[in-house]
Amino acid sequence: MENGSTQRIRCRGYYTARSGGSALGMAINCSNASNFKIHMRANLTSSGNQISGSWEEREFNQTGSVNGRASGNGFNLSFSGAISGSMAVTLSGSRQTVNISTGGPGFTGVNMQFAKSG
Repeated sequence: MENGSTQRIRCRGYYTARSGGSALGMAINCSNASNFKIHMRANLTSSGNQISGSWEEREFNQTGSVNGRASGNGFNLSFSGAISGSMAVTLSGSRQTVNISTGGPGFTGVNMQFAKSG
């Protein structure tokens, strides 16, 4: 959080491959015990290892653009708009690590670990 404190959050991530694998729809929904929520959506396209697209965060009603690069085990993105920052997704088997850094509002970053279910 902006004040230096941390809070535990519960998140679910959803990914939908499109256009034969050259596009990705992504949704991450998070909340905590004090009712802080993040509802992030992104639509990404790739050309080679270059990624571009758009994002929206529904709880804070923010939108913007995304660009970055794919690597062998994930991708690194920069996002801009009313909120700007970076996002790194690392894949390892059925696990994903998502790190988001931002200047706010309210929070400076989110670190999440996902495991594939079902």
